[in-house]
Amino acid sequence: MDAPELYCPYPKRGSINPFAQFCNSSGTVLAQNLEPADLCTAFKVLLGSAMLQGIRARFPTLLAAAGATAAVGGYVVWTATRPALAATPASALSPDEWRSLKLVHKEQLTKTTNPVWLFRFALPDEKQVVGLPVASCLLTRAPITKKDGRPGWAIRPYTPITAPDARGHFDLAIKVYKQPSPGKVSTFFEGLSVGDSADFKGPLPKLSLSDIAKRKEVGLVAGGTGLTPMLQVATEALRQGLPLKLSFIFANVSEDDIVMRKHLDGLAAKHDNFRVYYVVDKATSKSWPGGVGFITKDMLKQHLPHPGPDSLVLVCGPPGMMGALSGDKLPDKSQGPLTGLLKELGFDESNVYKF
Repeated sequence: MDAPELYCPYPKRGSINPFAQFCNSSGTVLAQNLEPADLCTAFKVLLGSAMLQGIRARFPTLLAAAGATAAVGGYVVWTATRPALAATPASALSPDEWRSLKLVHKEQLTKTTNPVWLFRFALPDEKQVVGLPVASCLLTRAPITKKDGRPGWAIRPYTPITAPDARGHFDLAIKVYKQPSPGKVSTFFEGLSVGDSADFKGPLPKLSLSDIAKRKEVGLVAGGTGLTPMLQVATEALRQGLPLKLSFIFANVSEDDIVMRKHLDGLAAKHDNFRVYYVVDKATSKSWPGGVGFITKDMLKQHLPHPGPDSLVLVCGPPGMMGALSGDKLPDKSQGPLTGLLKELGFDESNVYKF
């Protein structure tokens, strides 16, 4: 006997489908022995908090209202049937080929030794989205001359700071390295003028928001422009109203180096489940409320969730910071073993992710 279909009309947000891990190629969501916790998480990511209070207690009623019949043989099935939506242009990027996009806005965000600049690139159609699910990044490249004199490319990953469903453009926050030596890609971007173009490819998926949402507490630790994947995760989790407690430790050289501080403080003021703790190498103001020096074990212990199956820590920053906190990724970009202060605090590879 075939399993009956449970009808669940859902609003697809950008390119994010929280049921993706359960979908087959025909668009039907089919999960064998789907656990209630997974089901609750999927609905939470999909529909937001308003419909999900007490979902476990009221789930049969909710399914009945959606036109459900029953679950048979340990299977639960949804079909992707939903009201027709207006067609939107395909994603502007491709993971398989480089595509050239035009710079339409350029703004210096910090006036420091290695300044951070904002670069806004227009998509070919104002209705397009960049097509990067949370959490993922894109690749860009800059022309260089190799040591043997031949032309080549320097390639770097970046995470946009715009929302995944932003239409018509995306923004990058890039630190332009001048010391100790100029950055090949960042210097190329600094030299762009409005109207010039750069090449992009993507997305490169990292850790899905639906997997992150399976935890109750998420710690975010970033240094400098390692902020960008953390901002991507936090902004979207808060926008969707996910039941996550988010704690962010953000380290920078100085107070002037803190990118998007006003935005982060605004998120913390608006959301009770988001807090941010700043750390700088040297404080310039006597009333500085954050940490000073390197990130310490005590800072991590005080501002991050405790190790456990319900917690997750995301880390992104320069090699020195990564080495001290978690160990860097391996040369093949796999996660590698967990080392450093997070391991000393009792975390393991199951609850730490390195961007």
